[in-house]
Amino acid sequence: MSNKKADVKKGNVTSQTTSSKVKEVAKTVIEEVKLDNELDDDSESDDDSELDQESDSGSESDEDPEEVAEPDDYQDKQKDKAKDKAKKLSHKELTSELLSNEEKISELETKRTELYKSIQTIEREQNALRRINLRLIKQLDKAHDDDVTKAQKQKKKRNVTEESGILKCKPIPKVLKEFLDLDQDTELPRTKVMSLLSNKFNELKLRKGQHIHLDKKTAKLFGKEDKYIIEFKYFQRFLKEIYESDNKTNEVKL
Repeated sequence: MSNKKADVKKGNVTSQTTSSKVKEVAKTVIEEVKLDNELDDDSESDDDSELDQESDSGSESDEDPEEVAEPDDYQDKQKDKAKDKAKKLSHKELTSELLSNEEKISELETKRTELYKSIQTIEREQNALRRINLRLIKQLDKAHDDDVTKAQKQKKKRNVTEESGILKCKPIPKVLKEFLDLDQDTELPRTKVMSLLSNKFNELKLRKGQHIHLDKKTAKLFGKEDKYIIEFKYFQRFLKEIYESDNKTNEVKL
């Protein structure tokens, strides 16, 4: 007997809790419905006044008004409304539907909150990226100027092993072959020829300090006047003139 009484008490407590919750939900719903009804009444009163005016004007113009046929869909809607009015739900069904709707409302509210938080997170990330871009834009011009400066200062490295330009072996002018006692088929880079020519001047004791003073025989060999002086800074030019003169002579022969 005591267990049954305890179960009854628990059932009463549960039913009271459910009933109180349903009452709170019902109170909230009723207040919302009242507000909606007040808005609907205002709009209906305006519509009724307009309809009354139209009916008055219609009665004056038409003494024998004809009946207006209602469309089929309108009649179907009226039938559906009549069926809804005829259908009655029990207290348990109403309670269950109210609680179910409240749960759905709560779930939708949770989803809305989560969506709002997601939007806030996205906006924060966008703002952070915009701030980073502003800093990058400020650095962009300076970085471009630095790159241009580096490119201007950077010198192109030459590959000393590549046989090109003055490092390439070429035929030696005839006058140099005779002066340096080289074979007719000898080909040397111009840098090597310059070194041999400098050593030859040293052997003939024509070097005085940084300059070379050609004697009468050597000057005549190279087509220069007696006591012609080759300055150190013009030594490469002197050698270049010999090569160019030899090329012109070969072209004339051809």
